[in-house]
Amino acid sequence: MTKWLPRAGSGAAGLAACAASAVLACAVPAAADSVDGMVNPANTIRVSTAQLAFSGLGAANAKTFMVTKHGYTRTFNASSRTCGQGDRAIARFTPDAHAGPAATFTVTPLNPGYCTITVADDGSGAVRVQVDVQAAGTAPRPSSSPPAP
Repeated sequence: MTKWLPRAGSGAAGLAACAASAVLACAVPAAADSVDGMVNPANTIRVSTAQLAFSGLGAANAKTFMVTKHGYTRTFNASSRTCGQGDRAIARFTPDAHAGPAATFTVTPLNPGYCTITVADDGSGAVRVQVDVQAAGTAPRPSSSPPAP
């Protein structure tokens, strides 16, 4: 039995809504992939991990993540070759585009900090990977959990 999920918004507005949400994967499939406004989850873009944490800098500390979409043969596009805070690059990733249905991206930590990599298909499906780079002497990322008593 196929499970169908509610269809997301379309076009740039749908992608913006996805990027602003806490959802790991959003997609607006072609009409053939939906029935009565519902989406087949097999046709959504997926990511192997939602977060990459680094404890050192440079190529020796690089990690990878994979983006997949069943039956997809077009190109996955990353938001840019780097992510950062202001004009400071936190991480570099390659490639910036890769053909589906599966693409592996390599992330190299450059400077301490936090940023987000967004990878999209040619529709409005997108996934995000949070990058957390720590180096010796940097403070840990603030937690939303209260401290233990």
